Amino acid sequence: MRPVALDMLLVPNAVSRREPRAMIDRTTLLFALPGFRVLNVTQEPDGGRLVLVESLAKEGGCPSCGVMSSRVKDRPTCRLKDLPHGSVPLRLWVSKRRFVCSEKLCARRTFTEVSDQVPARSRLTTRLRTKVGAAVTTTNRAMSEVAGEYGVAWWTVHRILVAKAVQVLGQ
Repeated sequence: MRPVALDMLLVPNAVSRREPRAMIDRTTLLFALPGFRVLNVTQEPDGGRLVLVESLAKEGGCPSCGVMSSRVKDRPTCRLKDLPHGSVPLRLWVSKRRFVCSEKLCARRTFTEVSDQVPARSRLTTRLRTKVGAAVTTTNRAMSEVAGEYGVAWWTVHRILVAKAVQVLGQ
């Protein structure tokens, strides 16, 4: 199957807009990433799945001044790692909203939405980070083994382990 361009994923045609909505709702339930809905799932040439999701939130708060904004400047797409879903490779793309701050005196003009599942500047979902942290701390497994299982680098697992240790030790 030929890969699909991102602009084709973001703009469904008007004819099929009503039919896929029920499929999207069911897929969102199956994917179960809290606060997000699945826009599209496509099969890639290697047999993997590309899952495009977006946040359910319609507005966001500016991190500098706290003013809520719903005016969207653009929608950058970020590639993230998420929990594996069976033996099929999964690639997660998140369509984030970049909001325009509506406060005239705020030095920050735009900001990108953040959520509990997709923190700012993170390349892993929170649920993957939690699962990797539990796999290292509750079992006697090497970081490289856990990294291989979840498809991340061993230094990523090490950073998660250090953050977990700091959280537990309270330093």
